[in-house]
Amino acid sequence: MSYKIHMKGRDDPRTPYQIDRLYAWKHGKYFSPATVEISPTNACNQRCTYCYAWRESKSREMLRDDILIGCFDQLADADVGGVVIQGTGEPLLHKALPEAIKRGASRHIPIQLTTNGVLLNAALQDEILQHLYCLRISVIDNDPRRYADQHGCNEKQWHTLVANLERAIAVRARSNLPFSTMATVYLSENNVNDLYNCVRFCKEIGIDFVYVLEPQYTSYSPSGKRSHISSHMANAGHDIDSVCEKILSLIDDNFFVKIKLYVKEHILSGATKQTWKNDYCQGVKFYTLIGCDGEVYPCWRAWESKRYSFGSLYEKEFTEIWQGEKRRQIEEMIMRTPPDGDECLVCTICLLNKMLDETSNVTKWVNFL
Repeated sequence: MSYKIHMKGRDDPRTPYQIDRLYAWKHGKYFSPATVEISPTNACNQRCTYCYAWRESKSREMLRDDILIGCFDQLADADVGGVVIQGTGEPLLHKALPEAIKRGASRHIPIQLTTNGVLLNAALQDEILQHLYCLRISVIDNDPRRYADQHGCNEKQWHTLVANLERAIAVRARSNLPFSTMATVYLSENNVNDLYNCVRFCKEIGIDFVYVLEPQYTSYSPSGKRSHISSHMANAGHDIDSVCEKILSLIDDNFFVKIKLYVKEHILSGATKQTWKNDYCQGVKFYTLIGCDGEVYPCWRAWESKRYSFGSLYEKEFTEIWQGEKRRQIEEMIMRTPPDGDECLVCTICLLNKMLDETSNVTKWVNFL
């Protein structure tokens, strides 16, 4: 089992392959979203310092069991391309999730589960691993104390996570299961001198693909808003280039690592009130979210803000909501309304927006290949 088998192409541009959707987008026709993200719950067993989804004042909710399970039939019928189970909490806290994953797999929907992995015990693994397209561990570290500080939990959770991961990867090899494994390693003030060992630790466990990133702290994060860590590191004399070069030496057919640090390259993120451009954001047409409250939302900016909801799955089916006039009205509003604060900074659909903007503003040389 290896990166080459399970993950090759994961870091390639993927928007250009959405040919039918791009054609429909270009000609103003209807098309289903390529990806739908589902948030089964906003409850969590951790309190990560950087979490942009944390809202202390919000009551904890669970998407109703029948809605969570049944929405996979609706998404399949709507010709949605893939589903990311992630959202605003820890998905594995929802007891109906295994049944929902099985339903989605039975309808041939590729499913990525993003989890902190602490609750992914042997019994759950035996239920769901065979049905997953990708298992992504949100953030990992090789040091239990650092992990506990970062995730707002006790060190026991680190040991549980590592044991769960080791078992899952062993089961994959033994049963020849096709799911891929990913993890994120976040740069912090405490691990800059150990970053290489963090990534090597992931490789030794058997993870296929690791993103080395730095957290995007926002005003919603439990530890508050912070500036980019890598810039501070560089100013303090840390040789970031050497660290990155050493990490990249770990790449082989079985393992791949992608490094995105602010000090190394401009990291695209969503707009602020100052950088906002009307009608620029097209991501809401290709990617949408189902909240733990049953509402269908256009993007991360809109989580649990019902003024932006396209409609509720408690009242209508997904296709009716997606094709409805309300969706078009909300979509137009959000594309022309700047964010109030920094809620768009965590957006990754901005990569899609950049490509579509370039496609829409081609030069007169377009026909000379």
